[in-house]
Amino acid sequence: MALIKCYECETEISTDAKHCLKCGAKNKYYKKSKLLSIGKFLLLLIIVFTIYNIYDYKINPTIPECNSSRAKKVFSNLIEKSPWALDNHIRVLDIIKTKEISSKSKNKKCEATLHLSNTTNKTYLFTFKKEEGKGGYLVRATPKK
Repeated sequence: MALIKCYECETEISTDAKHCLKCGAKNKYYKKSKLLSIGKFLLLLIIVFTIYNIYDYKINPTIPECNSSRAKKVFSNLIEKSPWALDNHIRVLDIIKTKEISSKSKNKKCEATLHLSNTTNKTYLFTFKKEEGKGGYLVRATPKK
């Protein structure tokens, strides 16, 4: 922090001051901290990345691959939001195994074994059906017997 003279009224001001306290003129030597600007940019980037990850399956309407992270989000959300899971406070702790059963142009079937919070492993058959004209897909989960 050094003292300089204001270019308008010649009052001494700090190089850290944005404006002259006497006349209000802008300080030509004032510079924002680059670290602060980089921090704001990184924070914005993290927020955008987080929002994208949360809503990825809604933003991208194509049917995901069975072993992709997007499909695993769909599997977890579908099970956790089911009436059975909500009534029994069941959460998906891990997806143990996934495999593709069939892949047609309009439908895809995946089998996934999920580790649930009630210490059980359950296997479900997930059917992705492409919605005609709407550009999205419907997902249905049925327990495998």
